[in-house]
Amino acid sequence: MIASSLLHKVCLEKTEFLLENGVIRESDLESELPQELLKWLTENASQLAEDLTSNLVLSQGSKEESLGDTNANKEEITRIGKRLDYWQNKLDGLSETLDMPTDFPRPAGRLMTSETYSFLIESELAQQLKSLAEMNECSLYMVCLAVLKILLKRYTGQEDVCVGAIVANHSCGEAQSLTKAFFNRLALRSSVQSNDAFVDVLKKVQETCFEAYENRDTPFRQVADLIQPHRNKTVHPLYQIMMVLHNASVEMGENIQQYPLESEVSNLDVTLELREEAKGLRGQIEYNSELYRSNTIDRMASHFIALCEAIVAEPETEIGRLDYLSEAEQQQLLAFNDTKRDFGEPKTLVELFNE
Repeated sequence: MIASSLLHKVCLEKTEFLLENGVIRESDLESELPQELLKWLTENASQLAEDLTSNLVLSQGSKEESLGDTNANKEEITRIGKRLDYWQNKLDGLSETLDMPTDFPRPAGRLMTSETYSFLIESELAQQLKSLAEMNECSLYMVCLAVLKILLKRYTGQEDVCVGAIVANHSCGEAQSLTKAFFNRLALRSSVQSNDAFVDVLKKVQETCFEAYENRDTPFRQVADLIQPHRNKTVHPLYQIMMVLHNASVEMGENIQQYPLESEVSNLDVTLELREEAKGLRGQIEYNSELYRSNTIDRMASHFIALCEAIVAEPETEIGRLDYLSEAEQQQLLAFNDTKRDFGEPKTLVELFNE
């Protein structure tokens, strides 16, 4: 809930909360919250939520130390070191950017204008994706993430693909007592090779996700500073594309209703959000409109759906042989590659010169 006292503390301490699933009270919309402050809170929610979580963990550690529980502190320091070692080994040598083709050159600033594009994965295909997840003993999120990684590999030609994710971070008891909105960002890196079958890619994605979830307590900023201490400030560290799946319903009281928060800026190139509905999977792509045209994102959504259809039909097929282009795009490629020309009978250089 947005309350003036909480906002006062937020401004003073530069730590704040994230509105989970965009749920606020209707009465809060009539408050006298300055629009500049609201915009700032919205744009910086992820980083500041991490700061607050880190401060709570440190505060909890100070309490334990004051009580003389030094052994617990030593164990926690050891766990933190192991988690940092995992991320350093997992992300070592990661390319600074994913070389996605863009419609426009990348601007100099990090925060850029964003727009959204919506699409729907029909219920039949959505159910087939769920069945594929069950057969491979993994989650629907992992299946969709594997599909996205395959699409990015086909777009870029890069076999090393890193995509961002958001996970709840409830390991801190102090945070649990305050709100359910604490989260962390993860960099999910795995290889995608053309001769892999989809099930092979899915297995690697599944392994990456399980390992990342076990080490999710390390704040993202610490990981980014560890892996890319002198990184390019014009791009998001470690990844520029994120995927989120909403499959949990939000329980709301009588006086609470969902209120969509529309962001006009983004520090990521593309964010794919999927939400389970009765009609299927509702998709929304938030994209950097300073990099991409709307018709490019339209094609990306169509390619994602077509790749899902190809995968559920032939999950054992090599991903390099999976077709996701529309018939019109295939005809366009054939026209581009039609370089055959009739030059007539072969002639000598003298004959050509005389002509």
